[in-house]
Amino acid sequence: MFHPKHTHLIVSVFMSCFMALFMTLIITMLNTGIDNQLLMRWLVAWIIAWPLALFAMLVFRPVAMKIAKALVRQIDQEASN
Repeated sequence: MFHPKHTHLIVSVFMSCFMALFMTLIITMLNTGIDNQLLMRWLVAWIIAWPLALFAMLVFRPVAMKIAKALVRQIDQEASN
């Protein structure tokens, strides 16, 4: 198993996989329609999208965390006033 300190990396891998699967399916269906080649087009799109989604998740996670922490702090301060 993995050490708990790797939780953020494991979550990033799974979240990027699920998001890429869902988004590429919807976008592929909307752009090309539903036919007997949909599965192949979707898998090709997903194979390209997943590494990009993982990279983006790892790069932008620190920025997103800073924004989220600032918002939570701001809300906590407003609630205590």
